[in-house]
Amino acid sequence: GGYHMLALKSDGSIVAWGSNGNGQTEIPANLGEVEKIAAGGYHNMVLNTNGELISWGYNNNGQTDLPEVFEDVTQIACGDAFTALLLANTGEECGTLNGYTVYEGGDSIAFTTASNYAVTTLEWGEEACYNIAVNYNEGYSTWSDTICSSLITPAFCAIDTLHAESDYDMIYLEWPQHTGNLCGTFIGYKIYQDGYPIDTVSLSEHELPDLEYDTEYCYTVSALYAEGESITTDMVCLSLVTPQLCLPDSFTVVPADTSVFIDWMSVLDSADVPPAPPAPQGHIQKAFGNTGGLNDISNVSDPETRSLLEVDGCGIFLGYTIFQNGDTLAFITDSTSLSITGLENGVEYCFSIGAAYEQGNSPISDEICVIPFAARREHDTGIIQTSITNEGNIGFTDWAWIDDSTTGNGVGFVYSGNNYLFESGLLVGTSQDQISDCIRNEWLWFEEDFVEEEGTSLHIDVPGELTYQEGLAILNDSGADNPLGIRIVQKSYADIVYETRNGVLFHYTLVNESNADLTGLYAGLFFDWDVMDYSVNVASYNADHQMVYVQDQEENPAHFAGSMLMNVGLGANIDALHNADDGVYQYSNAFKWTHMTGGINDAPASNADVSTYAGIGPVDITAGDSVSFGIAVFAASSVYELEYVAGELRSFWDTHFPEELGNENEATLPDVFALHQNYPNPFNPVTSIRYDLPVAANVQVDVYSLLGQKVKTLVRGAHQPGFHAVQWNGTNDMGSPVASGMYICRIQADRFNAVKKLILMK
Repeated sequence: GGYHMLALKSDGSIVAWGSNGNGQTEIPANLGEVEKIAAGGYHNMVLNTNGELISWGYNNNGQTDLPEVFEDVTQIACGDAFTALLLANTGEECGTLNGYTVYEGGDSIAFTTASNYAVTTLEWGEEACYNIAVNYNEGYSTWSDTICSSLITPAFCAIDTLHAESDYDMIYLEWPQHTGNLCGTFIGYKIYQDGYPIDTVSLSEHELPDLEYDTEYCYTVSALYAEGESITTDMVCLSLVTPQLCLPDSFTVVPADTSVFIDWMSVLDSADVPPAPPAPQGHIQKAFGNTGGLNDISNVSDPETRSLLEVDGCGIFLGYTIFQNGDTLAFITDSTSLSITGLENGVEYCFSIGAAYEQGNSPISDEICVIPFAARREHDTGIIQTSITNEGNIGFTDWAWIDDSTTGNGVGFVYSGNNYLFESGLLVGTSQDQISDCIRNEWLWFEEDFVEEEGTSLHIDVPGELTYQEGLAILNDSGADNPLGIRIVQKSYADIVYETRNGVLFHYTLVNESNADLTGLYAGLFFDWDVMDYSVNVASYNADHQMVYVQDQEENPAHFAGSMLMNVGLGANIDALHNADDGVYQYSNAFKWTHMTGGINDAPASNADVSTYAGIGPVDITAGDSVSFGIAVFAASSVYELEYVAGELRSFWDTHFPEELGNENEATLPDVFALHQNYPNPFNPVTSIRYDLPVAANVQVDVYSLLGQKVKTLVRGAHQPGFHAVQWNGTNDMGSPVASGMYICRIQADRFNAVKKLILMK
């Protein structure tokens, strides 16, 4: 209308809206079912299906007043201020109507009784002209005026652009919806892959699954109409994102006591990693595949609860698969570590890792093979508790307060509930420059020269053959910077019987596995004691038992601990050490060698932090040969009890190891003074000079030139009887290298004098 709207609904009702100044949008009641509608400037008219006309609204010109009842109304119309009707021609004046003849280009093409006709045979771009003649019983009317027309040619509107993306699993296509006028009767979109149609869709997007990696695909899209198809879009080529199926960057396996700890770096970018879940409590016993038995595994995940995370370039991450000896052991989704217990010490286990993705599995990493081991085991006699280790230490793997391993650091040397020990360990050497040990050094750290022999495992047998508990550790010194090439068999004996329960006896066998003889070798045990208040301890030597012991204080002592050298024929080096004065705090090889080779020092160390050393030497071990010695460690509440325990341990040693004792010192001491030829000779840069002392003597060993000028003093001081050795490195007393040539080595031992020729070749 002029300022309002009128609409006819499919159910025959009408609605109106807009300007209502003349009631034109107020729909009269009881209109019935409406067939036709018309809207004028300010009025409306409707034709009911029963032929009734109804009009309302502005009536300044009588446009809503119907002058009469009309029949055969075919069309209605409303102007600004008038109303018109189109009535059907009844033919009462024209003749008896039969129908209509349709002419195309002057030729009759159809006869119809309807007042319309559709032509469907034209081609696009073809124009045709039409006439209509009315057919009566009485004859034909004249032709209507000629009307010429042609089909509307569809534009087949094309799609402007095609956008494509891909991920690991699909290629995604997206394009704008078709737009334009006179495009055609739209059906959908046709998708082409590599020039071939693959699908017809109605939406303006499409997903393409089940494609191959490392293959490029090219796509176009056209709009499809009932009348035809548009041109395609420009071609877009791409491929799936090929997942790299990444392995973790690092993978480590750390063996421990009957267990291993596996750790690896996450494959996830840090931004994609969700907060770590709480650590699992306890252990989950679970095994996958043929692992040869169940293991206790912690941090094992349920594959059904895994979360999906996209790792840039790698794939959709599912989890990690851990393999043991080639078999699947565990599947982990929410952790980067795994603990496996219940393994057997001394047995090799091999582990590898792979990452699982939705797109496939990564390659499996190289295997890491480890052997679970015991870093320590504990002796317990009921009154004494101490630890033996696979590093050569006693009591602790390092110091008392350092936890350096997955199995803890040790119990110390505990007597009646009190720990008396700070540090202890084995020392073996042939010179200041060649000492293998496991105790502190001048840099306040620990030497780790002793390594457990491959295929062996530290253990304690209960019961043992000789005592209730018998420990065994087999080591070598391959961890040293300058190894001796020795194998060390350490046996320990601890009993619960009253006589010997206060101590533990250590039996060492040193095997020379190098290709050369070891001359002038010294070996023993160092103990840094902290007996109650360590700052007022007293360390003393007891000649009757060849032991050195520590008491808690000088006056009224009540706590005692000590070590006793069991052998009497392999030389003796026993010392009570004042830690501050004797260089023990920063224990350099120079100080160690001094204490290892100093013979028996019977001077006490009082009211101080103290240590002790007891050992053998010098001894020679030919290539492939061995030497054995023993040292007992014990504690008591009085010096009398300490001496009693020492006597009982000595009796045990004499009974079970008589071949290593010799009741008389002379049986295993040199018979005569001797200076042996140096070895090697000629030499460069170092040579070893051996000498024998049947009795204690003041000894001086010097090197002279052929002109009789003293070059260097190698030894000066009191010596115990035994087999000794010293090294010369081709320097003078100033530390400067000397020239190549022949030199004279002279020894003076009380009244004994001897010389040997030395040849230095550079």
